[in-house]
Amino acid sequence: MRQFTIAPRTNSGFEFNFGPQAGNEQSLVITGGVILNIRNVEGASLIDIEADRVVMWTKGADARQMMENLRGKGGSSRDMEIYLSGNVELRSVESRGPKGIPGQTRTIRADEIYYDLRKNTAIALKAELQFYEPRVPDPIFIRADELQKLGESDYRVVKAEMFASQTPSDPGLKLYIAEATVQEKRKKRSGFFGNPIIDRESGETLEYTESLTRGRNAFIKAWDFPVFYLPFFQGDARDPLGPIEAINLGFSNRVFGGQFGLTLNAWDMLGIQPLDNTKWRFDLDYLTLRGPGLGTEYTYATKDLFGIPGSTSGGLRFWGIRDVGTDILGGGRGANDDHPLYRGRASWRQNWQTLSGFTLQANMQLLSDQNFLEQYFKNEFDTDPVQTTHIYARQDLGYNAAAGLIGQVNVRDWVTDTQWLPKADFWVTGQSFLDVITYSSQVGAGYAQLQLSNVPEPYVSPTDVASSAGRFHWMQEAAVPFSLGALRVVPYLKGDLAYYTSDINPDSGGLGRAWGGPGIRASIPFSAFFPEAHSDLFNISGLNHKAVFGMNYLYAGSSEPYTRFAQFDRLNDDATDQALRDIRVKLPVFNPTNGTILATSPLYDPTTYAIRRTLDNRYDTLDAIQVFQLDLIQRLQTKRGFPGNQHVVDWMVLDLSASAFPEQSQNFGSHWAFLQYDYLWNIGDRTAIVSSGWIDPIDNGAQVIGVGAYFNRSDRTSLFLGYRQIAPVGSKPITGGITYTFSPKYAISAFSSYDLGTQMSLANSLIFSRTGKDAQINLGFTYNAMQNNFGFTFEILPRVVASMIRRSAAVSPNAVGMR
Repeated sequence: MRQFTIAPRTNSGFEFNFGPQAGNEQSLVITGGVILNIRNVEGASLIDIEADRVVMWTKGADARQMMENLRGKGGSSRDMEIYLSGNVELRSVESRGPKGIPGQTRTIRADEIYYDLRKNTAIALKAELQFYEPRVPDPIFIRADELQKLGESDYRVVKAEMFASQTPSDPGLKLYIAEATVQEKRKKRSGFFGNPIIDRESGETLEYTESLTRGRNAFIKAWDFPVFYLPFFQGDARDPLGPIEAINLGFSNRVFGGQFGLTLNAWDMLGIQPLDNTKWRFDLDYLTLRGPGLGTEYTYATKDLFGIPGSTSGGLRFWGIRDVGTDILGGGRGANDDHPLYRGRASWRQNWQTLSGFTLQANMQLLSDQNFLEQYFKNEFDTDPVQTTHIYARQDLGYNAAAGLIGQVNVRDWVTDTQWLPKADFWVTGQSFLDVITYSSQVGAGYAQLQLSNVPEPYVSPTDVASSAGRFHWMQEAAVPFSLGALRVVPYLKGDLAYYTSDINPDSGGLGRAWGGPGIRASIPFSAFFPEAHSDLFNISGLNHKAVFGMNYLYAGSSEPYTRFAQFDRLNDDATDQALRDIRVKLPVFNPTNGTILATSPLYDPTTYAIRRTLDNRYDTLDAIQVFQLDLIQRLQTKRGFPGNQHVVDWMVLDLSASAFPEQSQNFGSHWAFLQYDYLWNIGDRTAIVSSGWIDPIDNGAQVIGVGAYFNRSDRTSLFLGYRQIAPVGSKPITGGITYTFSPKYAISAFSSYDLGTQMSLANSLIFSRTGKDAQINLGFTYNAMQNNFGFTFEILPRVVASMIRRSAAVSPNAVGMR
């Protein structure tokens, strides 16, 4: 039995009268604004109705008695029909779902509504239906000339528009439908192959609500411009794409050609209940110039592993392709590549940390060939950690001590890398004795195999030699810090004792080495305040000059030169090492003036840079050195902001550093090296000039000098113009980038880089953006001169599905993305 209650909509109350009686049918007319609550309706726990006028019909009941009941404690009836008009709002709350989940609330606003409670049907004219979907950030609206409720869970709309927007009065993206029906029902959840999905806790089959929608003549409009049309459609309105998470389309004229990609939710496709805190996806790709690709990615995270409190995260990734094309990597590489027909990758990364200070990291990276990662995962190749395969464990022992163990294998024949089978380390860092001596130590022992690349290109350093040896070493530093007023002085003694079971000559026996000596670090701060400094032009309100002068002197000797030992501790990552080997054979052609020197001079050997920079955590490259390292850190600060709410800013920053070598023989015949500066002038809060320089004042030494200017505005407008000169390479790139916002909706972004030294365009892009409340449209063009690759980009990114969009694995930054 349905229960009714009635109340006035306004403080002025309402009026009612009785309509004509026909047989046993009674009618009641209520005006002046009414609020009507109805309970125990099929499929809903509550229906709340507001209208200016209400007409109610009932059978077999006295209308006067019904009115008195409604005005009092309420009434009940099985058969009732209601007509509502004038600012009608009908809110219905569904019955609770499985496991007590609260039911969804729907709101219908209309000019007129007819509601038959006996049949649970209704017709609304000039209606608007509003409801929420958990995966959609904004409420969903359906506006229709006619909205029909055909049954408990069946609906029909005529001449409707559907959208989800922050501003319903002016949505930017709409779906227009000439006619559609929606049937909602509870269904058993099943997998892609029809198998039932079982709840792990209860053992019962999971259920879900399906909104089966059938319609005709549907088209999408973006800001009243039609972009897509469907003569007929059918599917679940709550999950229109099913297991599909993303559809990716693109084009690049030389690298991949046309690109078609599909990303699927693997849990949905296989019909398995997802594990908590996991994501599992399948990738299907096809590249017209390359071939079909297939992959999967699984990520996970948990707080407890094996019942041990802590945090665990990781992921597995597989992707492969049948590649019939030729790699285009830029710089003349890839034209004669002999990659296998079937290419791909397999990776696993795992990180486990416990509350007791134990850390376990596992990393497996398998690649089919040298160029695969750079060609298909360019950003990961350039910026991600080295693609090594290793297991590393570390335990914090307290008292500033820790111990670690690593095992690493090299499964990539084209990379020069070290296998550790295994290596163990023990550290003590910054341990104080009697508040006088600060002591640090590292003891290491391991067996190393340095494997060389099988690519016929020159090696980066002369110590890149195939070698196997056990290495044992003990690095120590003892310091006695003290202060003399503002001057901080830290005398120290540093040394490393090492033994190798074999030196760089495989036919020789073991070799020991002692390295180290005394040193001293010192620093002193200075400051000067100029309160009289004021300038409206430069926005200065007083100046405070802060400076810290620092110095480090090290005199270290070595019983054996570094050239006696293989370089087990790598200095460069994979991308840098490969780039150096790729370019060295081409330098004499690209740079006739200095190419031979760049390719052959030991000045550009990474090991000599490490020694001159006193890099002492690469134990194979330690050698005799005597050096003064000087630096001056400066800040010129002022106050900006409204009176009473001022803040301190760095108006100018100038950092200087240099290295001085008393023995010229240790620095290629020069006393000075590594003259550096970094300068920043914050002219305003949004305008700055920057410059930096790195000069090695040696014959044919490296020189890198750059200067640039930034300008930013609060509306996202930004401008950058920069110039850099690199010698003796002979590169002089000039770079410009601008993002200009015409209005809150329209913007343009442009970027260009041109090398004045090589007279070559490097990269260019132009993107137009239209940002709305509900979607963003990007239209862009790109050109990569290194690859001679042209790209076109067209994107429509609705807020409703933005979280579902993910670029296909095979789409490179130079390719076109169309979604």
